Amino acid sequence: MIEIDGMKMYDSEETAKLFNITIAALARWRKKGIIRSVYIGKKKYTSEQTIRDFLNGLIEPKALPKNVNK
Repeated sequence: MIEIDGMKMYDSEETAKLFNITIAALARWRKKGIIRSVYIGKKKYTSEQTIRDFLNGLIEPKALPKNVNK
């Protein structure tokens, strides 16, 4: 985790752990627009606010697969 201007940003490994999915599943979620992330250097990061908004239903995913690891 890194912090930029008071905003916590989680790398792919940390984000996948928070959602209890594999990194490959997270990559598919990103590709499908289910969760957003940004590049910082060579790594992709997801903001804490994006994660909170997603978990609270404030971000509408396009379509969550029945099995989140597929």
